[in-house]
Amino acid sequence: RSNRQWKMVGKSKPATSSEKERMALIKEQAWCVPCILNHTPDRPVTTIHHPVSGSKRTGQTMGLCPWHHQAQLASHKDRFEMQRIFGPSLALGSKEYHEVWGSEEILVKLQDYLIELYLEFGPWRQYHLPKTVGREVRVRWQEMRGLR
Repeated sequence: RSNRQWKMVGKSKPATSSEKERMALIKEQAWCVPCILNHTPDRPVTTIHHPVSGSKRTGQTMGLCPWHHQAQLASHKDRFEMQRIFGPSLALGSKEYHEVWGSEEILVKLQDYLIELYLEFGPWRQYHLPKTVGREVRVRWQEMRGLR
């Protein structure tokens, strides 16, 4: 367990009701975008990440699991095993994280797309993303990064 203290970046206004609804939906459905891209979407906890530009929050939100957000280890796994299984964590270095997963702009757009899919085809079982939805998100991610 890390003794590192996490500090929120920049002052923020209170969330609007639509922002609160978005964050609740992300958390309730356990949507960590990198986990979906890595084919490990059914993790039981999602935290809300507020992307920043410079030292200011962008006003957008996306879901990240405790590993991808703050490098929290799962039971009986060390940092290297977590990275091997789940990919890089933002807390351990943004450069590698963004090289693998893409920019925060891309990840927020993927979060938006995932919410669109949920509103159109959901609800699905909590903590269980349908394989077809995961596939659609990964295809969109590849297109956005010019890999397809």
